Amino acid sequence: MAQLEVYRIDPAAVDVARGEATLSGDEAHHLLRVRRGQPGERVMLIDGYGTAWSAQLVAAERASARLRLVSRHERWREPPVRVHLGIGLLKADRVLDAIDQCVQAGVAEITPFASECAVAGWRENRARRAERRALEAAKQCARGSVPPVHAPQPIADWCIQREAGARKLVADTDGDAFPDIAPGERVAVAVGPEGGFSEREIEFMFAHGFRRVSLGPRRCRSETAAVLAVAAITGRVEQPPAVS
Repeated sequence: MAQLEVYRIDPAAVDVARGEATLSGDEAHHLLRVRRGQPGERVMLIDGYGTAWSAQLVAAERASARLRLVSRHERWREPPVRVHLGIGLLKADRVLDAIDQCVQAGVAEITPFASECAVAGWRENRARRAERRALEAAKQCARGSVPPVHAPQPIADWCIQREAGARKLVADTDGDAFPDIAPGERVAVAVGPEGGFSEREIEFMFAHGFRRVSLGPRRCRSETAAVLAVAAITGRVEQPPAVS
């Protein structure tokens, strides 16, 4: 069965009572001008917060598309565990690759952090590119949420702010095996920059409830380690579809 094209829609443009939605802006342009969508075509609409609708194109206007809502799906293709990735600042292409792959692996939110061994910076245009990359990845893997990419903050602040009750992990080659994760858990996982974490940073994380977990014996690039860590967590609670 062919996968339906996915488009993000402003929740305010969805009229549940009337069973209609209006797609506008870049998303409408892509559907009508790039894809040359025709009335009757089926698509998926996501609000970026977990809700999705199967919809059918009804009418094309100059800068918008009117669609009929067919069915609604809550937490569409979202993992049953909430993973917050903290990752050391990386060079532009590498941090964008990490965002792309981690969104596809099921991350819930991402925060870059400044650390002692991080050499890259963060500019306003990179924030816009990061948000765009997260949206593209969410549409690519067909999930209802578009994970937010927060503004960078010092690693100490990120560690302190992790909510009580969340499981706290830090990726390290000398760590233990990943623990069992139960559906409904919240997990914060930290991945260092290319230079890794300093011993002082590791000690600080230990003092705030983090524990080391290993991604295997091989040393990975930070963007690779990030997606391996997220996938190791979501993979423990997501069940493969049953084979009939």
